[in-house]
Amino acid sequence: MAAVARYLADTSALSRLDRSAVDAALSPLIEAGQVATCGMVKLEVSYSARPYCRARCVGAWIYPAIVEVVLPTEVGMTNDVNYFEIGSADPETSKTFYGSLFDWNVGEPSMPARYSMVNEDRGGLWDTTQMGGANWAIFYVQVDDVHAAIDRAQELGATVVVPFVDNGRIEFAHLTDPLGNRFGIWHPKTAQ
Repeated sequence: MAAVARYLADTSALSRLDRSAVDAALSPLIEAGQVATCGMVKLEVSYSARPYCRARCVGAWIYPAIVEVVLPTEVGMTNDVNYFEIGSADPETSKTFYGSLFDWNVGEPSMPARYSMVNEDRGGLWDTTQMGGANWAIFYVQVDDVHAAIDRAQELGATVVVPFVDNGRIEFAHLTDPLGNRFGIWHPKTAQ
């Protein structure tokens, strides 16, 4: 007798299979044939507004061909708010505050950037003590071309706060809008 699925997985759960706690709970059920999806999940994967890495994770489980056909590595969701960052002159206080308030897991800072990932890859906490000690909480918008986005933003009255940076994995910049609100733009670099 074939296994009968007892659970219905949604895109939100499947997109977090790359997280160890979710993988530990969900993968045994998937392997046992106890997890099903519906057409809506497949539709969401095909036209996902989620970051590419999450959509790819879901797509690979539902139907592996989607990874090559619908989600090639060059495709990313652009003009999508998909990351946040907190700049702090006192990162330990910020880590304690946000970690306690939202139950966030803030990782250890990377060196020399002094940058900690929040909830694996959903956001970041940047120790700004070596760069003037500014404080901020901003969102990032993924764009096709960081230089073009900087130029267009400046045409519309934005000011560059952190100029174009290429760290080898991503390109990014910080700007302020005409009213002084800080935001970031970024673009992932293609895998070599």
